[in-house]
Amino acid sequence: MKLFEIRDDKDRIVAFEVSNLFVSRRRVARLVKSIPGARTTFSPQFFSWPQAVFCRFEIDGGKFLVEEPFGDSSRYWVGGDPPGWHPALSKVVAAFENASVIGL
Repeated sequence: MKLFEIRDDKDRIVAFEVSNLFVSRRRVARLVKSIPGARTTFSPQFFSWPQAVFCRFEIDGGKFLVEEPFGDSSRYWVGGDPPGWHPALSKVVAAFENASVIGL
């Protein structure tokens, strides 16, 4: 799973994109739930109508979301809600990088 980082003018990661070619929305939601300290506030239901934003979660006081822009993009966008830098995003990035290593 390749991550495409989005950085601010201070070179901090404020969001990232990940290819959705080999990972489903449900798998992404499960990955988010596995992050230590994460609390999922919205995730996809089985057989639900696809929505652009399909996962919302909180970590260390930061609010984040995962979406598939335009509903048919080749990447999922993961970042703050509202957009911007939050120190807890480093935990999210690490979880996705580790999932790449174990073959999520």
